[in-house]
Amino acid sequence: MSKILFGYVLDPQSATIARVEVDRNAVLPTLYGIIGCDTVDVVEIDAKHDLWVNDNGWLAPCRAAIAPAPNAQRRFFAGTGVVFAHDGDGNCASPHFPP
Repeated sequence: MSKILFGYVLDPQSATIARVEVDRNAVLPTLYGIIGCDTVDVVEIDAKHDLWVNDNGWLAPCRAAIAPAPNAQRRFFAGTGVVFAHDGDGNCASPHFPP
């Protein structure tokens, strides 16, 4: 298993999606830095993929939001998010759609 996995950073402020590589052993600290938060929440956006967002995103100043999927638990998420896949054990994995 590779020590590096990749995900996609969704930045609604700049309206960009960027690929990011993350050390599998440092996923949470890396997410805190990318998202700009101290705690994260994860929301399943389909059977294989999750959106990681600021757990307190609506409490922080934010000028843009993400609407990930019609079947998501919540419709909008404030601020930057990161998409990863998950494996059968619930661990982060690289997404299953084209890089």
